[in-house]
Amino acid sequence: MISSNICEIRTSFLESPRGKEVFLSLCCQKALGFNAALVAIKDAYMAECRNLGLGADTEVKLQFFFSDIQNQFALLNAQWQCSPSAFICAVGQAPVEGSYLVLQAWHLQSKSLKKELLIHQNPFGGIVFHHGGYSSLLTAHFPDADKTTLEQSGQIIDSYLALLEKNQGHLSKDALRTWFYVRDIDNNYLDMVGARTERYEQHGLTPKTHFVASTGIEGTSSVPSILSWLLAWTTLGIQPEQRVFISAPSHLPPTHVYGVNFERATWITFGDRSHIHVSGTASIDAQGNVMHLDDIISQTYRVAENIRILLEKGNMSMTDLRSIIVYLRDIGEYPNIAPLLDELFPCVPRVVVRGAVCRPQWLIEIEGIAGTAQGNSDFAPYC
Repeated sequence: MISSNICEIRTSFLESPRGKEVFLSLCCQKALGFNAALVAIKDAYMAECRNLGLGADTEVKLQFFFSDIQNQFALLNAQWQCSPSAFICAVGQAPVEGSYLVLQAWHLQSKSLKKELLIHQNPFGGIVFHHGGYSSLLTAHFPDADKTTLEQSGQIIDSYLALLEKNQGHLSKDALRTWFYVRDIDNNYLDMVGARTERYEQHGLTPKTHFVASTGIEGTSSVPSILSWLLAWTTLGIQPEQRVFISAPSHLPPTHVYGVNFERATWITFGDRSHIHVSGTASIDAQGNVMHLDDIISQTYRVAENIRILLEKGNMSMTDLRSIIVYLRDIGEYPNIAPLLDELFPCVPRVVVRGAVCRPQWLIEIEGIAGTAQGNSDFAPYC
């Protein structure tokens, strides 16, 4: 972690002889005004990239989190000329650490990396990047704004399914990770889940098969009338034996027990490394009950314990976490848990934002990606 009088930068690495992944998070420590905060983060990010030997050729994903996305998104577009071959996404979730906006970035250094835009396939944006023996798609899916939450949710999933079909992909074998953002989650979440359940069942994703690692969280787009939208990460070329859907029944029940449909975590083994994608994880027990009502300190410890057991099922530990996002229902709780985050997730690049979880009693949720350089030569390398 590097701190200055303006920005805080956290960086982690996953290296193998074939290539390196770099995970970064940046936030402003002072309330400078949005324009000043944007310039400070941009300058700090560019300087860190130069220090690490990173450039537009290695930049894969930049995700910005805004305190006021309706007013700030246009300013970002006007002032920050991001790499045209990177996936740029913007989420309306007010940052807790720092002010106005935070940035989460991912770079991949590999001779095999090739990137191209998917605008011709998906008008809302996306890239495909070819790496090692795989092709991965990062895409955003937005609905028509004049529809209900149920209709919008169905539309964004249909958009994703159409994209998969265009690329000879399939939901059950190629969808790696999804993020469903819902405006006013307390009122609109169930409609999103209903649309997702219907489409999943149509494509063979049921409690008897498997689902997709995912986060469903409150978040807005730059269009106020959009009630539900989707970010998706797809990787083509993964064989069934490379993928393990992790469960931990001693700590967490299957999600369908309480009416939703996502995997707790997905473990992927490549020829040169392994990844675990940890879904949004809350303070829950093995029966599906919310633990430690009205006690965010205890909830944070339980979330960390649940993540720890999921990682152990994939032969990893908390020290293998490369990047996390922390969602808080009430940003006023942040001073209470900031020391815990440093204790439980030391040195891990993190973003902490306001994002209400699907049950009001859950005060905190955490997601992340973990990785090691332990692979299996039976499979194609990642890069």
